[in-house]
Amino acid sequence: MRIAVALATYNGGKYLELFLNSLSYQILPPDELIVSDDASTDNTLAVINAFAMSAPFPVTIFSNKKNVGYSQNFSNALSHCFADLVFCADQDDYWLPDKINFIKQKFVEHPNIVLTIHDIEFCNSHLTPIGQSKLERMNGVFDLNSEYVVGMATAIRGEFLKICMPIPNSLDTAYDNWLHSCSVAVEKKMIVPEILALHRRHASNATTNNILNVDYITNKSSYINIKFLMKRKQISTASIRLTLDWLILKRNALIDGNYIDELSFNRTIQKKNEIILSLEERRRILTLPVFSRTWFALKLYFRGGYSKFSGIKSVIRDILSR
Repeated sequence: MRIAVALATYNGGKYLELFLNSLSYQILPPDELIVSDDASTDNTLAVINAFAMSAPFPVTIFSNKKNVGYSQNFSNALSHCFADLVFCADQDDYWLPDKINFIKQKFVEHPNIVLTIHDIEFCNSHLTPIGQSKLERMNGVFDLNSEYVVGMATAIRGEFLKICMPIPNSLDTAYDNWLHSCSVAVEKKMIVPEILALHRRHASNATTNNILNVDYITNKSSYINIKFLMKRKQISTASIRLTLDWLILKRNALIDGNYIDELSFNRTIQKKNEIILSLEERRRILTLPVFSRTWFALKLYFRGGYSKFSGIKSVIRDILSR
């Protein structure tokens, strides 16, 4: 298997060298590193060019003339990857030496899987582990298959990546959410519970610094509050519609490539449409005064409208959300 690493950079000179060194220290080094820089104004490009001079694998650098944003910068890097396996990488983390080799073996052992994601150890800005991983935080509260998404912990088969491209240029979905949504739609995502990278948290992280991503130990009650106190704007059909449109557009490629059979494809399309209808009804319920929502929420519940979500928990959430 030929292996590529897709790295998106932006003003990452402060931490970048350590990450690049972690690639060099891999038991199984990548065959190539593809870098897309998003018009950095610091020494990022200088660090990458210096590394490329002595790297034990080819380094190809693309530099955007203007800033295109986090997801589209990754889209540019991924669009230049033509390997059998593609690993996504952030500029400020540290990969443990066996990461690439371990994940490659998972793909070998499970030929039907198209995407993997491993666990990560949270660290402070100095890359000191805090003693808690992301799966520890999410397990038992979140639907890991659909909600555990971390770009730098993700690897995808090159042939499936081609079908997922281009990454939608939309505020409704980040590049890693998109790749995971595609793999979940064909039911071929694998979660690897081993910790294979150190995930640095600092003030300039591209991802939101909510309670799931902080650099101190947290407890599950914090995440339960996140799930329970869902805001109205979080009930959106946009990302699901994007996935539905993708499925319809890529139908032949997905079936011909044995990523999904026709019966499962039709069931998935039906399920996506049902979710969209239920979400639209939930959004309507949330526009009502709190005291008048109960009847409509329960009516939707007994029609099965909450079966694709968290059941009665979602009912209570919709009734009480402000």
